[in-house]
Amino acid sequence: MDMKALLGLGVFVVAGSLFAEAAAPNIVFVLCDDLGYGDVQCLNPERGKIPTPIIDNGKPEWQRDV
Repeated sequence: MDMKALLGLGVFVVAGSLFAEAAAPNIVFVLCDDLGYGDVQCLNPERGKIPTPIIDNGKPEWQRDV
């Protein structure tokens, strides 16, 4: 491969990575029927009956709507 083709390929790869769009955020929507506010431990740690360790240890930017 000659030097011009290699240089052109390198410029193309770098330009493509610079102008790539940011990935959309991942959204997980969980809908539970017949579940009270105090039934899960992520919303009521003292009296919740259902353990939710993954939600409890989640990232601070996670949004929880009731």
